[in-house]
Amino acid sequence: MMKHTSEDNVLIFNPDTIWKKDYLNKIIEMEKMYFSKKIKNILLLVKKELSFDKNLNGDFDLKENSIIKNNENKFIYTGCQIMNKKLLSDYKDKNFSITNVWNDLIEKKELYGFETDNDFYHLTDLETFKKLQDL
Repeated sequence: MMKHTSEDNVLIFNPDTIWKKDYLNKIIEMEKMYFSKKIKNILLLVKKELSFDKNLNGDFDLKENSIIKNNENKFIYTGCQIMNKKLLSDYKDKNFSITNVWNDLIEKKELYGFETDNDFYHLTDLETFKKLQDL
């Protein structure tokens, strides 16, 4: 996909998140931060407590918009990020996990997060989907 755009920066959405209109303002704020700070990757994060699925573990922690990993990991990746596609040029394998990119950026203290206070609905399995239909 990255080869088919002339844009250097791309907005990526995971399809297993229920995206509601109220995310729009936070994504716009995240985009402003991304371009104003001239960073190369930023993830939209939510506190675990705001997740519909209480079984989800946290992915990261935030310290002044810098993503860190520790024992607490109070934040979940929502499935939205802005990425400079040049970050992928160091990865020669055709198939690899984006987690590899994130871990490398965390080591360099170059992975950023933007917190949203929106409720988080992630389709982890059919049971979650059925519960969402009841809302």
